Amino acid sequence: MNPRSDAMRQPIVKRSTREDILTASVRLFARHGYEGVSMRAIAAGVGIQAPALYYHFPDKRSLYLSVMAHAVTDRLAGATAALHGSAPPLVRLQCFVAKLVEDLSGNPDLLLLLQRERLEGDEERQRLLVKEVFEAPFVALMGVMKEIAPDRDAHLLAQSAIGLVMYHLEAMPMLRFMPGWRPEHRRPDRLARHVWGLLKAALSGESAETGMGPHERGAGD
Repeated sequence: MNPRSDAMRQPIVKRSTREDILTASVRLFARHGYEGVSMRAIAAGVGIQAPALYYHFPDKRSLYLSVMAHAVTDRLAGATAALHGSAPPLVRLQCFVAKLVEDLSGNPDLLLLLQRERLEGDEERQRLLVKEVFEAPFVALMGVMKEIAPDRDAHLLAQSAIGLVMYHLEAMPMLRFMPGWRPEHRRPDRLARHVWGLLKAALSGESAETGMGPHERGAGD
């Protein structure tokens, strides 16, 4: 058989215009912010006319919500999936941390987009984003935390787990100039092990408020 002829018979998978719009918009919104990007600029970035863009999205707000949903559900699908299943909750949490670090490390535009939204987003838009994009995975993460530590504040635990990952990745450009920094610190697997070690140590204690483990509390009784 002729490998070349076989290759020629393979179907060509063509990206849809909608997907092209979403992909280009992630990059533009990440680099210029919500207010710094016009629908005309997005159309130009995709190589289409503005009316064609409005055929897919009626306005910039609906486009932005779709962009965030696309970026989070598509590029962070592995991290979200890790929270579900029949594995023990600690295993699911460890897999979530590893995938979140890996996925965000490999998508600098998504990382910047999320950072911009926290700093620049208006209250109404952030409320919509939580409802439409972030609520479901956050609730799943809270569920895992409740399984691990039913007497602790699941919201704060979930928030802290995400914050540990986000801070290191967002601050990396500056942290590399800090004393003690080593090139290995930028490796996703190294960061994931570090964050997981902190979380595991924190979750193994019985006191959420004092932060002391059983051996520490017993010494003063």
